[in-house]
Amino acid sequence: MANNPRFIGLGKRSAWLAIPALFVAYVPLWAGEPQATLSALPPDYAVYNDEAGMVCLQAARTGKLLDRNGDASSILQKAIDLLPASGGKVYVAGGNYRLSRTLVIRDRHGVHLEGVARGLHGPGRGGTVLWSDKPVTLLEIFGDDRLWGITVSNLLLTGSGKDNGKAGIWVHGTTDVMTFYNVSATECGIGFHIQGGRGKGDWGIIDAPQFYFCDPQNDGIGLWIERACYAKIVGGEFSDCTREGIRLSASSPDDISGIKIIGVTAIRCGGAGILIGKHCDDVTVTGGVDAGGTHHGSGIVVSAEGNKDAVPSNIILSEVHAYNNEADGITVDRARHVIIKGSICSVHRHIAVPEAAQKAGIRVRSGAEDVIVTGNITYGNREKGIVDETGRAQLVGNSDKGK
Repeated sequence: MANNPRFIGLGKRSAWLAIPALFVAYVPLWAGEPQATLSALPPDYAVYNDEAGMVCLQAARTGKLLDRNGDASSILQKAIDLLPASGGKVYVAGGNYRLSRTLVIRDRHGVHLEGVARGLHGPGRGGTVLWSDKPVTLLEIFGDDRLWGITVSNLLLTGSGKDNGKAGIWVHGTTDVMTFYNVSATECGIGFHIQGGRGKGDWGIIDAPQFYFCDPQNDGIGLWIERACYAKIVGGEFSDCTREGIRLSASSPDDISGIKIIGVTAIRCGGAGILIGKHCDDVTVTGGVDAGGTHHGSGIVVSAEGNKDAVPSNIILSEVHAYNNEADGITVDRARHVIIKGSICSVHRHIAVPEAAQKAGIRVRSGAEDVIVTGNITYGNREKGIVDETGRAQLVGNSDKGK
């Protein structure tokens, strides 16, 4: 059975033999080796493709085959629904799994959906791929009251097209302590849509979602956060999207706060690589962020998006590289309390991002208030390195190398 995991015992294979092999596959914590996955604990249920092309559901601890048919959606949903109220793990072996409808995790705490790796969509390319040729959201996570401890790891989600209006992962309602690790979403209207709302508890805020090394690329929008606090976005690529790579934009005050974006790549997008938009408060972008090659906008934009009552505030941009964008490297529009420091905003030859006639390295527009621009390097820009349209921004210790 080419695609089923090593530790699964079927037919004459003993279920007792399955357990030690499982621990080998997952590298026990006490072995002292780096961990390839978030957890060394064995799964409750395993899903895999057999040699006949059927999708199988197995109780991983006993080796008992629970279901086998050609509908990956029904098998995966059954595995999730079989987990106890306290949660557990569903392991999805390497292979391609076509979804005819949305997978749903609803009001079930502690669910861990884990694949082998992101992989690529296509036969024999390894990894775990959940895909659909229908305009459907691939995975929906919903907490009506307060949902805790969901983890999704090591998967590639592939939708039917970046203009399909659907998400790779859609999170709404109210959730807390949610982790996405090594997950990619491509060809979706929105790769990850952290919407919140519609839940009973805490006004539908998504509390402390964390994204580690995730790659929502080639989507309409890579990651859109509408209602969340204390999110951490660490590493990963948010590139080649029709609109923004990362979009922070809320409908109401206090809906977005405490967001940390660290070391991500957001290049070659139609709009901004990163948009810090309406009703955002306390947002930090740092750690060597790449924001380059936008087709119609700036690498990073801080803006109220035309709504004078939705001004983003308390924004820190540091250690950013914004380059080869169609408009500016960094644009601060209607915003207040903004620090831009220790960044490089340039036009230069780059292996992955063609040169563009970037206008200004940093532009502070007339609607901005209380802006400090300090310790930055700009060069190669068509206009000036730093353009302060307010005449009030504090420009300290910057270096403009000219065109």
